Amino acid sequence: MTKREPPVIRRMKQADVNTILRELTAWEKGQREGILTWDRLVKFSGFSRQTLWAKETIRARFDALKRARRSKAPARPIVRTIDERIEKYEVEIQRLKAIINKYDELWARIEYNARVMGVDTDALRRPLRPLAREVTRRPRRR
Repeated sequence: MTKREPPVIRRMKQADVNTILRELTAWEKGQREGILTWDRLVKFSGFSRQTLWAKETIRARFDALKRARRSKAPARPIVRTIDERIEKYEVEIQRLKAIINKYDELWARIEYNARVMGVDTDALRRPLRPLAREVTRRPRRR
C-alpha cells in the first residue's frame, strides 16, 4: 500500500484575490460560457470553496453576480444605450466607493492602534525615504 502525498496547502494572496475578481468580472461581462458556480470558481482558482467564501470581496462579488443573473431578462444581443452605460458605471462607482470605505476604516483602525501604542500619527503619514522604498520592493530572503 502506498502513502499518498498530503495536498499542497498554499495561502491565498492578494494577487490570487485580484485574479479571481478579474475572472468574476469576465463572467459579469458575459465573456464566459455556462453558469457561474462555486465549483467552477474552485476549478479556476485551485482554492477550496471555503477559502473562497472566507474572502469577503470574492463572496460579495459572487453573490452580486448571482443576484444579477437571476434578475436579468433572457440574453439578447449586446446593444448598450447611454442609459445602460450610465447605469453600469454607477454600479462600478458604488463598488469602488465601498472599497474606499473599507480602506478608510482600515486606516482609522491602524491610526487608532498606533496612537494607543504611542506612535505619532503624523509620523505614519510621512512619505517613505527613497532608500526604504527600494528595500520594501526587494524579495525577502528565507
